[in-house]
Amino acid sequence: MTILHRRILYIIFIMLFFIITPAISFYAAGYSFDFNSGEVQRTGILIIKTDPKDALVNLGENQKFNWLYNFFYQGSELRTPQKLRNLLAGKYDITLTKDGYFQYQRDVEINSGETVILDNILLFKNAWPENLINQNIIKTKLSPDKNKLAIVSESELTILNLSDGNMDRMILDNNFSTQNFDILWAPSNKRLLLTRGNFPVFNIESKRQEMTIKEYVVGDINEVVWDDFSDSEIYIKQNLGIYFFDLISKNKKLVLNKKTEKFLVKDSNIYIIEKVNNDNYLNIYRDNKVIKSVSVPVVSMYEFTNLNNNFIYLHDQRHDILYIIDPWSIFPIQDAINGVKNFSLINEDKILYWNNYEIWQYNKNDKDKILITRVSENINKALWHPSQYNIIYNTSNGVNAIELEDGKYLDSSKILDWAGTSDMVMSQNGEKLYFLSRTDNFRTLYSLDIK
Repeated sequence: MTILHRRILYIIFIMLFFIITPAISFYAAGYSFDFNSGEVQRTGILIIKTDPKDALVNLGENQKFNWLYNFFYQGSELRTPQKLRNLLAGKYDITLTKDGYFQYQRDVEINSGETVILDNILLFKNAWPENLINQNIIKTKLSPDKNKLAIVSESELTILNLSDGNMDRMILDNNFSTQNFDILWAPSNKRLLLTRGNFPVFNIESKRQEMTIKEYVVGDINEVVWDDFSDSEIYIKQNLGIYFFDLISKNKKLVLNKKTEKFLVKDSNIYIIEKVNNDNYLNIYRDNKVIKSVSVPVVSMYEFTNLNNNFIYLHDQRHDILYIIDPWSIFPIQDAINGVKNFSLINEDKILYWNNYEIWQYNKNDKDKILITRVSENINKALWHPSQYNIIYNTSNGVNAIELEDGKYLDSSKILDWAGTSDMVMSQNGEKLYFLSRTDNFRTLYSLDIK
């Protein structure tokens, strides 16, 4: 090779260096040149995280990548968590798959120079229910701390610990064959009372029946309410009025000489609805005297709910209206929400509620009502998942999961094709669902792994 040839090659290498290096830097900085339009475009970044990890990522058939993307990712499996650079602007049909889980799909629009973060994706297990109790279950009730489920069959009381799945069984003295009774949890979650037969009281920690109320209380018992602070104090409604009963001393005394259908005990005060001259009032009694009276709409069939905050929730079950009441405020009725078949608190400020065909979210601060979804099937119950980005609800045809973003509906998918689920509850970590379903004309208990 002559000196001339060497000099020519040297010059070519220098020219290539000054041409290729800026081009690589240009693409590496997130820019791409569109030869069809002759325009320079900024690429985007997509960040995907899933729970659980290690889900296989597919960005769809019409992939739009510059050559640097192909250089780094071509032929390699993309698994979560994943940060993908050098994506051209456009729509991507994302599919996430993982063995043992339902497939996840979502369309994502990536704009020029944009970073899209999908870090709240929950993959649901594709599992089959397990039968836990193969007895005819009459009624269930979740404890105030949402960590235990009381299950009453015809002859047994079972306490299911939702955190570890352990079950403790206690024999019932009386046969429980109808649903015409209540399961009442004490405020500490350590005692439980059944309002049927002899009204037995059970100690959850010692796993035994402690006493029966009927041993010490003469006459018909119409209703029982636990004191909202003490495990050893209850209030009993009988024909003459409401009585206070101490489970330790076994003493009973009349505290309100009033006949009423329903009542609530909160902060040692008794709340009842009374009609005066065709007007309805929520009256608060202490020492048999009214200390506060709040005018409320005429409600013929109602239910009190005390959720351990400053508010009283009065549910008009006939008209599906929920009244949110702060009895000590200048304007006690904070709001009235229509179309409420049932509800639960998401947190101090938000309520999840549903009716036959709709699921809503309500914000108490701004009184904003957000429709999450509307379906063509009758909704039995809706649960807010601890992830804060999913709602689980069941209908007569199965269990479904809704994905949310900023509290708004994104997508819905069926996670269990199973007819006739009822009494659905969820473990606090969101890993398991428990529900009742009919087997040979019996309602039996099942568990389902969802996470």
